[in-house]
Amino acid sequence: MKPMEMNTSTTIKFLSRKDLSGIFESCLMLLTVILMLKFLDKIVLLLSLVFLAAISRIYLRFLPLPIGFDLVLFATYVVYLRFGCLYAIIIGWLSLFLNLVVSGDNAEKRLPSFLGLATSIIVLRLMGYSGLGGVAGVLFSILFNLFAMPLYYFLGARFHNIFIFATTNVLFNYLVFSALLPVFLSL
Repeated sequence: MKPMEMNTSTTIKFLSRKDLSGIFESCLMLLTVILMLKFLDKIVLLLSLVFLAAISRIYLRFLPLPIGFDLVLFATYVVYLRFGCLYAIIIGWLSLFLNLVVSGDNAEKRLPSFLGLATSIIVLRLMGYSGLGGVAGVLFSILFNLFAMPLYYFLGARFHNIFIFATTNVLFNYLVFSALLPVFLSL
């Protein structure tokens, strides 16, 4: 068999075939890989924050107490500082949803958390408290609980359970923000 000679006419015939879509798909795949490598550190940070927030309330499967030891607000606030308000709401809702799946909690009961998370991030953004670090993180936690507590009460939750959750949530977030926020912001 004689090898095919490459000249201008055979190159044009080759490129005019239907194989051009395969070349286009290959180039698109290569561009996707290059972009993923460029943003790999950001993707790893976001995925690790979502994972940590999702598994942070697994204790509810074994110990159903109204305590607020979770990392959803921490993950949301780190994303807010690094990437902005919209990404923070998206990652916060994703983290909260996966947190509900892992903990086995009732999704209908947690609607105030979804609303409180988005509202408190937007209020924090409007107040302009993004440069204060851990102080604004604790303020974010307080705002979240101030928005979510009345909604939980109107949905029929007991006041003492709401109070215990809000108190432990703010204290836990104070500890987490003061200990882990500088580490995650330096990544």
